Amino acid sequence: MKILFENDDVLVVEKPFGMVVHPGAGVEMGDTVVGEALKKYPSLPISNGEDRPGVVHRLDKDTSGVLLLAKSEEALKFYIEAWKKHHVEKIYLAIVAGKLEPKTGTIEAPVSRSVKDRKKMTAKSGIGKMAVTHYEVVEYFSDLDFPATLVRIQIETGRTHQIRVHFSAIGFPVVCDDVYGNRHVNAFFAKEFGLKRQFLHAQSLEFPLMGSSGSSKKKQKVVSKIPSELQKVLDDLS
Repeated sequence: MKILFENDDVLVVEKPFGMVVHPGAGVEMGDTVVGEALKKYPSLPISNGEDRPGVVHRLDKDTSGVLLLAKSEEALKFYIEAWKKHHVEKIYLAIVAGKLEPKTGTIEAPVSRSVKDRKKMTAKSGIGKMAVTHYEVVEYFSDLDFPATLVRIQIETGRTHQIRVHFSAIGFPVVCDDVYGNRHVNAFFAKEFGLKRQFLHAQSLEFPLMGSSGSSKKKQKVVSKIPSELQKVLDDLS
């Protein structure tokens, strides 16, 4: 797990694909992002739960990219509030199935737990917490058996599985998403491009820096390089 940025208040890391942020549902602390962080920073704040030391936000297990952890109780409170007030810009890169149109758009739909499968989320029930996802098409890949679209995504909210649920709900699921994706598209990308994970990467975070008084207008942007297995797919598609 690579450290991308660090100061007295925060630790920003590059979460690898396949790693859970914090323990739960049979996952031990040592197998998580916070478990790794605790080896170097054993005093991460626990006011939001002993199983979530320093956790301000989360990424899905199979999503890679930028993740911020707070290093003090003051920082934890500051950044949880910053997330709530939408003072953090969160940018993702994804490939979704199909030719996504229009080229820019916003998906606004509540996200809630599925009543049919409690491990899944849904945006079709009309209930739940409102979620907002903005997107911009970067490139179309039309000369394929299953056309696809590279998209840049900005989320205002951070609901569980938000991006994956939202794009699946409008008929353009993230490719190789085993939960919300299209199995035929997934099989195609696995066979033709060797893609064994969902193509979803948290590319950057831009967040306010704490000042000595606990607030600041200065911001820091941290960018995560696209993982090699995803970059290979992009190279093969070019």
